Amino acid sequence: MIKIFGCIIVFAACALIGYFLASSKYERVKEIRSFIQALNMLETEIRFALCTLPEAFIKISLLVDEKTGEIFKLASENMEKIKTNASSAWKSALEEKGTSFSLNSEDFLILKSLGDSLGNSDVENQVKSIRLVVERLKNQEHKAEEERYKNGKLLKSMGVLGGLTLVIIFC
Repeated sequence: MIKIFGCIIVFAACALIGYFLASSKYERVKEIRSFIQALNMLETEIRFALCTLPEAFIKISLLVDEKTGEIFKLASENMEKIKTNASSAWKSALEEKGTSFSLNSEDFLILKSLGDSLGNSDVENQVKSIRLVVERLKNQEHKAEEERYKNGKLLKSMGVLGGLTLVIIFC
């Protein structure tokens, strides 16, 4: 009886590990989409609302999902409280909160590249930079979606099959 219970626990644990690893692939796609949405809002705020970057960051932080909003909120706080420029504030916010995301290093490099033009150029050049970053993120989203589709099923199956293999070996 204990042996059967142990086998069930081993199988369930392996299957859950596979599903957990597959879910991180989905999270990456979701996070990229959230940043694309936020950057489109930033473009609108810069172009049409003509508000300052700290104000735009605060507005966006309230409209997007919580994790993405934290980056914008922290960047705004860095600009207002520490009196740093937009580029440094954006990059430090990404570095500080970046570990809580499922994004890969290439995604973060694209997001950090936006900091080079924020607050350092006129409205049109900032909008162009935002559009470029959005396009690059869309490419990353497409790659992440393909990876999720291919590797998500593989990871789920490997978790289940790994669990079955261990059950067969030990039971």
